[in-house]
Amino acid sequence: MTALTNDKTDQHNWDETSPLSPAAQRQHLIRSFIAADPEATPAAEPIAPSPEQIATILAPWRPQRLRRIAAKHGAVLRPEGEFYFLRTHYAGGAADDARLRAWLDLDECQGVALPRADEWWVVLDDAELFTQPDGAWMAVYDVFPELAAPRTGRLLLGNDSSSMMESIRDRVGWMLSEDEPVEEEHWAEAVRETLSIFGNNLLIVDQRAFETGELGLVFRDAKGNVIRHGRIKPDQLNEMVVDDSRGALSESGFWLDTEVGEKYRLEGEIVRDIVRLAKEGS
Repeated sequence: MTALTNDKTDQHNWDETSPLSPAAQRQHLIRSFIAADPEATPAAEPIAPSPEQIATILAPWRPQRLRRIAAKHGAVLRPEGEFYFLRTHYAGGAADDARLRAWLDLDECQGVALPRADEWWVVLDDAELFTQPDGAWMAVYDVFPELAAPRTGRLLLGNDSSSMMESIRDRVGWMLSEDEPVEEEHWAEAVRETLSIFGNNLLIVDQRAFETGELGLVFRDAKGNVIRHGRIKPDQLNEMVVDDSRGALSESGFWLDTEVGEKYRLEGEIVRDIVRLAKEGS
């Protein structure tokens, strides 16, 4: 499946004779795009959609305001403040609105240095588009796949696969002393740390965040898969960014105290396959 950032992918893959409903076919195409390897998804030649295609394929999928945000996401790996905010809970009304505003306005030595001018695409705050129950935030990918798989991260991953494997092997060495045996978990953690470079960090502003004052923290890969996830207080965000800039994030509690995502566990499908390939070249 080809890139979705210009909303023209459906026209190259849409099957007018498919027995699937438009919504089901659209979801299938979106999830195929997210899962595809970057080198298998060359850019398609743009074509102008017909009025019928606009009415059937594009207009029911997402509004113009989200297409504009998606185009911006497709052009960068991560924002200046290092995090995307995804608000999924809106039942608290004005009180929750004010609390989110306070988190965004924290002093730069505590929170994120996010320019107000970037909030329109970095802070995903729209009840109509992003409302989800706690724990189900990944359903947002069905309307916003660029959040899962930004083009820049996918291109880096696809163009740097040999370097990625070398980095994994090097990280295994960095973790160990000369006398320490190499265990499977060392390989798994090397994969997690390396692939986190190609994804972007996500802060989930869900019901639990408004109740406890702790945002959901998600480290992801270039296809939107969860590498690690936990919680973080808004006034700890800058500290985490500093640790990351010093190359010390993987040694900090911000990383180590989070839970490993299912696909990145020792026997998870991503770790299992990549460890095998990394070992073959070691």
